[in-house]
Amino acid sequence: MLTKNTIFLGLSILVLVSVFYNTLTQHLATLKRQFVEAEKTDFTEDQSIQRDLEKLKSNTKNLETELANLKQRLNRLETQNTSKIDAIVEKMRYWSGKKGSLDHVTRYLLFSSWPGGHNNRRMSLELAYSFAYVMNRTLVLPPAESNSPFPPLAFTEVYDLDDMKAGVPVLEINEFKALPNYETLIQDKIVANFTDIGTSESVFVFPKIPHENSSEYRNFLEWRAPRSPVGAWGIQIRDTYTIPRWNESSIVEFPPAILFCHFYIYFYFTPESQIKFHHLTKSVRDHVHYKEKIFAMAAKIIDHLPERFSTMHYRRGDLQFPENRNVKPVTVFNNTLLLLQEGECLYVATDEETEVFKNEFLTIFGKRYRIEVFATYAYLVKDIPNYLIPLVEQIVCSQGRVFIGTRQSTFSGYITRLRGYMKNIENKDFYWTTVNFPDGYKTEESFKPSHHKTWNREYPEAWESIQD
Repeated sequence: MLTKNTIFLGLSILVLVSVFYNTLTQHLATLKRQFVEAEKTDFTEDQSIQRDLEKLKSNTKNLETELANLKQRLNRLETQNTSKIDAIVEKMRYWSGKKGSLDHVTRYLLFSSWPGGHNNRRMSLELAYSFAYVMNRTLVLPPAESNSPFPPLAFTEVYDLDDMKAGVPVLEINEFKALPNYETLIQDKIVANFTDIGTSESVFVFPKIPHENSSEYRNFLEWRAPRSPVGAWGIQIRDTYTIPRWNESSIVEFPPAILFCHFYIYFYFTPESQIKFHHLTKSVRDHVHYKEKIFAMAAKIIDHLPERFSTMHYRRGDLQFPENRNVKPVTVFNNTLLLLQEGECLYVATDEETEVFKNEFLTIFGKRYRIEVFATYAYLVKDIPNYLIPLVEQIVCSQGRVFIGTRQSTFSGYITRLRGYMKNIENKDFYWTTVNFPDGYKTEESFKPSHHKTWNREYPEAWESIQD
């Protein structure tokens, strides 16, 4: 295995080789010009010029040989670096999706995302994928949509479409509209305008709602109670039989601002259908994931960090919850003092842009930890589009010895899910910048068994329910 010193030496050689290569190329060109000019001279009149010419030829040959050797060394270094990045990606790989598209079925599920940033839209995609999975429909991906604060973005730019097509049948919107019977299909559509999904006040039962007087129905209510702010009662319960034309219509469409919930806490599978739930959570893990090139970008940064480091997401800029957005650096420092190890490397993903705050953070944390941020390593992924930077940072943060996130941030939430999926992560617990470790977690409402499960954090059943 390459040591850090070896890698550093290799990179140093790489830089020197590059500089020497340019200098050598220029020198070689000069020598060749001199050679051509020399050949035009009448060497019979000046024997010294003839000797210089022979010497020049010899030097040129030696320089060409040295240049070839340097090129070989450069190629070896590049190969070694590529192999190391590939090894880091392989260590992080948690999906076991198989390539190959499923044939599309002639019933379709259309959806628009929840308006907002990427992770809100991801939750919409996972829910739509889950509905298509349990209802045996072809998932139709929407066109590029809002991706605040970035320009509109299509899911195909972020997710491995080939893997997704191996999980459920998938069409892109342009492919769907190109179907010969498209005009007929859109006449047979039901719009699922279920605004109670985003407020966690509804649940979808598969395959059918139990009879109200049955013990199974009581078990269902017990399951549902911690998953809704209104408890088990007063929620909307649906299945494929309670919605007119739900099964028969050609198209089921979810309009914008509807799909916003973790897929694994929205669906209830009756006891005889639990295997379907296990298959669903595994299918989402294996078939709804970032493209491998995004993991490779993150691997380049991870390769330059120490073998063991911790990570933090300190969200400040656009978080709508002031109690979590405005927490002071000194408070975060005290809350995490017993979590982090003195002197260790702490990679911090943050949207904070003010120099005053960053200086305050570095002044407090820099005395005890080695602080690293994306800007330091941006040169490693210099061609990366801005909209991919947060995704790369999610992957980097997923590799921390411990991860400390921001409460009520879906960005932080997905990092904890990634850590849950990954086999190379030992500590799958998660922590928040606003909660003091360890005592605060004993009283924090979101960690109590009675806490209603909603979008504002992830839950272990997302990965512990998977049966490989």
